[in-house]
Amino acid sequence: MTIPQEVLDLVLVEEDRYEGDDHDAAEVALPSPRLAEDAACGPVRTLGPDSAAPDEAAEVAPEEQPEAPLGGAGAAGGGAAAAAAPPAVALVTVSHLAGVPLRYERGQPFGPTSFRVNLAFLSTLEDTVRVVTARAPEQFGPLQNLVSAGMLVVKPGMHGLGRACDWDCWRFRHVEIAPVRRDHASDSRAVRRRYWALAALCRSQSAYVLHAEFNAAHQDHIHQDNGATMPFDANSGTAVKLVQAVCNEIFDASPRLSVDGSFGQKTRDAVTAALQTVHLDGDLSDGAIWRKFLRRAGRLGFTLSV
Repeated sequence: MTIPQEVLDLVLVEEDRYEGDDHDAAEVALPSPRLAEDAACGPVRTLGPDSAAPDEAAEVAPEEQPEAPLGGAGAAGGGAAAAAAPPAVALVTVSHLAGVPLRYERGQPFGPTSFRVNLAFLSTLEDTVRVVTARAPEQFGPLQNLVSAGMLVVKPGMHGLGRACDWDCWRFRHVEIAPVRRDHASDSRAVRRRYWALAALCRSQSAYVLHAEFNAAHQDHIHQDNGATMPFDANSGTAVKLVQAVCNEIFDASPRLSVDGSFGQKTRDAVTAALQTVHLDGDLSDGAIWRKFLRRAGRLGFTLSV
């Protein structure tokens, strides 16, 4: 399918208007210290998100594993590990992101709720909301609420540090983007486009973003954290699979790519064509080009879906 020129022109004009105003995410990851569970979390509200999120002991691929899991042998119970723990991280309780209400919709309680999150990660989440809503077409209507399966969760990895969010649904007045309903596998091209547009926009703000093509455990939510640096890495299967899916669903790659995480010649050719489509010179190894590509792809996917 050829992208209509009027759609492309609209996307590029709007991106030119917004790119200079966006709050770009930092290129450097926050440190991932080894923390004693008591010191890191304090009293955790045992709401559904703490107990009902999928079991993701292997939250990220081995080459992408955050360097320091929460706790460790003896950490919470005293001894040398606990004694060596740094001061508690700054956690805040939030019921809204950038003014948008948060909800939990897995089990009980069901409805509006509050989540605890690392203060430094909160700005990433709020910037993500702003970046997404700035690129959502008016046909979506206003963003009414955000549904998360969990942020701070008592488990190893970035959730245990309060530096991760699992997105179940972004609910606009007229449109829902619902990873929890496995939108990535929908029979509707428009629904699939919205899913991958959202994933791309989340990735433009932080890494890692673990999506449905990452593994089976992530087929019902999009995981976003800030455990790594932002730039594209051709050796990261997660990032390459995102690019391959975006090329397939948003840019209509021909031939269609295998979403296998291998940055081979067919993928390189599809990326070159996609970059040319959205008027970007260079390649994804350039951090600025990478971010612009994700944002333009996100806006294009949203616009083509209506």
